[in-house]
Parts: sequence; structure tokens; C-alpha cells
Amino acid sequence: MSFLQRFLDDRRREQQTRREIGQKVDEYLVTLIDPQTLLEAHDLVDQGKKILAIKRVREATGGRLGLKEAKEFVDRFDEHGSRA
Repeated sequence: MSFLQRFLDDRRREQQTRREIGQKVDEYLVTLIDPQTLLEAHDLVDQGKKILAIKRVREATGGRLGLKEAKEFVDRFDEHGSRA
């Protein structure tokens, strides 16, 4: 196996691991956010108001979620393509 092939295989495994971790984090975060707020955040993203959705998610977690983490959570709404 060439160096490039090993590198690409490692990269794919790393990306898969990150996706799996993201899913576990999402499962936990959904328990912190009431369903109505979660639906509101999804609707805001659908309306193109992602910044406001991030703000709602941060407020819903009582400040336990930083800006970066809230943004990543909201960004995954689009990846999943469905409501949690």
C-alpha cells in the first residue's frame, strides 16, 4: 500500500470518527434543548436565519454551549436533512 493510499484511508477513518462523535454530541444536546426550541431553531435555519438559530441553541443550553459548538450543532441540521 502506497503512502498516499494509507493517508487517504486514514483521512476517511478520521472523517467517519468525527461524524460518529458529532452524532453522539447531537444526541446529548437534544436532551438539553426542549423540543419546541429545537423546532424553532430548525425553522430559523430553513428561513436562512442561521445566526439566530445558533443564538437560540446557546440560550436553550443555558450558556453551557460555546459559540463554536452551537454553530457546529446548527450546521449539522443541514447535513441530516431532517428534524431531530
